[in-house]
Amino acid sequence: MVNKNVRGIGELEKKLKRLPSMVKQAAVDSLNDGALKIDATIKDSLSTPSQGKVYGNHTASKPGEPPNTNLNDLIKSVFVEEAKKSKMVATVGAEVDYAKDLENGTVNMEARPFMQPAFDKHKNSVKKELRKIVKKGLKK
Repeated sequence: MVNKNVRGIGELEKKLKRLPSMVKQAAVDSLNDGALKIDATIKDSLSTPSQGKVYGNHTASKPGEPPNTNLNDLIKSVFVEEAKKSKMVATVGAEVDYAKDLENGTVNMEARPFMQPAFDKHKNSVKKELRKIVKKGLKK
């Protein structure tokens, strides 16, 4: 299994703990929205074929590109564990055993990252939205 967490990031997390309940809920909603965007980007990237080396019935993706899927097991295993007021972390992960090997590579295979690029695509907008929510909440 491989996971990526969308966090409120250090100092921001500390500030969130001091905020009123309504503001905390807005932050939770924002984290969850970001996690769902990451989830959709991952699934979209896994649904877009890449042309690499052919092994029998399977065409492998090129190193550095998201993996090609034959049976869609990897896509089906991608999940979101939503943040809550009590746990300001949303997790996006993939449950199949080989997800980590595809994401990071192995001694015998170069990485086919599919989670980190999706996380990188959305992390700045999630951080920006969280900062906006916290700033607004601290003014109240």
